[in-house]
Amino acid sequence: PDYNTAKPLITVLSTANQVILKWKKERFSSIDIYISKRQGEEFVFLANDMRPPFEMPINLPQGAPPETWTFKAIYKVDDKQVGLFSDPVSIIVASGL
Repeated sequence: PDYNTAKPLITVLSTANQVILKWKKERFSSIDIYISKRQGEEFVFLANDMRPPFEMPINLPQGAPPETWTFKAIYKVDDKQVGLFSDPVSIIVASGL
């Protein structure tokens, strides 16, 4: 792959208690995942993942209103980010029943 233009394709879905971010590893070491939990909020580093899929618990308090979480990711080779950020992907999450 071209390390200057590689761009992860991510998809996000949720279950009752977790968000699952799917991605393809291809020939990269891992991806860095970033999240924005509020509209207009800047993205912050969430995690580095070496084996897809990435799973994250939904930790909203019981009865809290649903939130829209937006994710983006960038590939890594060894410890260096390469290529372009993925397109942002959003999902509505709610507290578990």
